Amino acid sequence: MTTKQLEKITDTIRSKAHQKNQETGKQQTRASFILHTLWRENAFSSSPLFMREEEKASLLLSQPSRWGSNLKPFWRFFMTIEAIDLLGDSLLENHSYTKVGESVHDHMTRLTPIPVVQHAVDGDVIADTIRVLDIMGHDPKPNTGAVLSCSGNDALRASSILTEPVSSVFEAFSLMIPILDGVRDRYRTLLDTMLKIYDRDLVRVMTIHNKVPSMPREPLAALSLFNELILEECSRRKLQIIDLRIICEAADSYSEISDIEPSGIGGLRISEAILNSFKEV
Repeated sequence: MTTKQLEKITDTIRSKAHQKNQETGKQQTRASFILHTLWRENAFSSSPLFMREEEKASLLLSQPSRWGSNLKPFWRFFMTIEAIDLLGDSLLENHSYTKVGESVHDHMTRLTPIPVVQHAVDGDVIADTIRVLDIMGHDPKPNTGAVLSCSGNDALRASSILTEPVSSVFEAFSLMIPILDGVRDRYRTLLDTMLKIYDRDLVRVMTIHNKVPSMPREPLAALSLFNELILEECSRRKLQIIDLRIICEAADSYSEISDIEPSGIGGLRISEAILNSFKEV
């Protein structure tokens, strides 16, 4: 055997060992996440941090009839999704309105080993998010989850119409209809563009929260028209909804810096809702 042949065999062995170590590391990360999730759900009393390795293995690998229903979604979650893209506005990019480390992106990166990629931009409207997707390119990403929060800023930009003088409720709706039609057209384009890139089952769409503490009830009532638009277009495309009207009901969900934005605790609630929505994938 020549020296070159020996070196080639050695390199092959090292490469296979490296790949095996990488896969082992991934499996350990997955197992750790599953254990901590089950612990948070009170499936067992002792924290995984204080368990011996054989105890962890026993919980994960033995008694499949007991743990199978809980473990399967998590294993499929890790095996199916390679990354999660955040798209849209400040409901997903709220770091300017929270303490350091308490944004939605920060919470998600702590809660899951899956890479969470920030494409959302504070202040973006629907047209901006379409441009973000165009810049990213429309190459399919079948193993990437996508979370969308968009149209809240479109509603905010149209809010001046609420002070327009009208002689009847009918006239007020007549003024709103062209605005809603324009938003709907752009929103349809946005969803259809997303579905060219992401698998339908891995897309999550958020409604606009409607429990803003300082906002009068009248603009919140008008906001329901935008949420109805979101729900209708997502239902038409069979997309899963994350309903911030429910998730962000409590006043502490809103930032003290700007109470139309999620606070640290609000961001945590949103993050948990997003990740929980992917469990059954």
